[in-house]
Amino acid sequence: MPSPDSAGGGEGIYVADPGALESVLARVRAAGWVAVDTEFVGEETYYPRLEVVQIASPGVVALVDLQAVPRPLALWDLLRDPRVLKVFHASGQDLPILARASGGSVLPVFDTQVAACLTGFGHQISYGGLVEKLADRRLGKGESFTDWTRRPLSSAQIRYAFDDVRYLGELHERLSQRLGEMGRTDWAEEEFRRLEREGGAPPPDDRERFRRVKGGERLGPREVAVLREMAAWREEEARRRNWPRPRVLADEALVGIAKNMPRTRDELLRVRYLPRPLFEHGADILLEAVRRGLQTSEDEARALCPARPARLPPGLLDFLQALLRLRAEALSLPPPVLATAAELERIAAAPESAESLDVPALSGWRRAAFGEELLAAVRGSRGLRYDPARRALRATGDA
Repeated sequence: MPSPDSAGGGEGIYVADPGALESVLARVRAAGWVAVDTEFVGEETYYPRLEVVQIASPGVVALVDLQAVPRPLALWDLLRDPRVLKVFHASGQDLPILARASGGSVLPVFDTQVAACLTGFGHQISYGGLVEKLADRRLGKGESFTDWTRRPLSSAQIRYAFDDVRYLGELHERLSQRLGEMGRTDWAEEEFRRLEREGGAPPPDDRERFRRVKGGERLGPREVAVLREMAAWREEEARRRNWPRPRVLADEALVGIAKNMPRTRDELLRVRYLPRPLFEHGADILLEAVRRGLQTSEDEARALCPARPARLPPGLLDFLQALLRLRAEALSLPPPVLATAAELERIAAAPESAESLDVPALSGWRRAAFGEELLAAVRGSRGLRYDPARRALRATGDA
C-alpha cells in the first residue's frame, strides 16, 4: 500500500457538485491513501449532523460540502475501500459518524494522535501542536466551534477545514518512521485495529444505556433496575425524535426518578429536573417504566450492579501505581496508556484470577510492555527499592 509521503498541496478545492467530487477522488485513488477529517454538529440532534468532509492526498486538498452533495456515494465507497489507507488525527468521533453515513466500517486507519502518543509526544496531543512539532508550521486560529450548518461557509472556516487535513500526510510519514525506529509499529497497528472495530461497532443495546447515566453508579440494585427502564425509554424516544438525550430527559431527572420510584402522578411531579411538558404528555409512560423496573426480580436487580471491589491491603494500590509510573517513564508513555487506575484496582483485588481478567493492561502489546510485570507484582515476585545513589525508585525481582 502506498505511504503518505508528502503534505497535501494546492490552494484547496471546494467540492459543491458530484462532478467535481469524481475528479478529486480519481486523484486520491491513484495515491492509495487519503487524509480525512470531518466537521459535524451534534448539540441539537440524536445523530450528529455531518456537514463537511475534508480529504487530502499529494497535490490534493478538498472540502466536500454535504449540503451541496448530500449523497456522495463515491466518497463513501472510497472510505470503505480496504486498499486505501485513511489518515486521521483523533479519529474516535469521526469513525462512528462516517461509518453510519457511509453504511460500513472505515478502514484501514492510521491515527496520528495515537501514533504520537506511542512515540513520546504525550497523551492526546492536539493536531495543531503536532503540526508545530513535526512539520514546523503554526496553524491559524481554529474555527471548530463555529456553526458548520450555515451557508455560505466563511473564508476562515474553509481555510481551517483545509488546514485540518493538509499536513496529515507529512505527520504520517514522520510518525511511521519514529514507530519503526522505536520498534513500536506493531503496537500502533494493534491500536488502529481497535479503533476500526470500535468505529464500526453497532451502538450499545438500549437496555445497557443505564450504565452511562451520570450518578447511576451510586444507586442500589432496585433503583438501578428502575434506572435501566427509564434510560432505555429515553434512548428510544431520543432516537425517534432525533433529539439529544438531555432534551428528552436529563440524567439528573433519570436518577431522581430511580431514587424516588414514584408510583403516582403526584409523586412523579415532585421529582426535580422533570420538564413540565413531559409530565403533562408522558407521565403514564414514565410511571409504566418505573413499574417495569420495580417488577424486576431481586437476583436480576443485584446482577445489574457491579460487584464492589474487595478492600485492598493498605499501600498496595500505591505500590502498583509507583511501579506503573516507573515503567511508563522508561517507555516514554503516559501511565494511563499502559494501565488505568481502575484496571490496577481490579487486578489487585483478585490476584489469584487476575490472569483471566479481560482488561487492556493484560492483553496485546500492553501485556508484554507492563502486564506481566504487573501480574508478578500482585503475586509477590516483584518489588521496589530506593536507590540512594540515583535518588530514585527501582523495580526489583524479589519482593
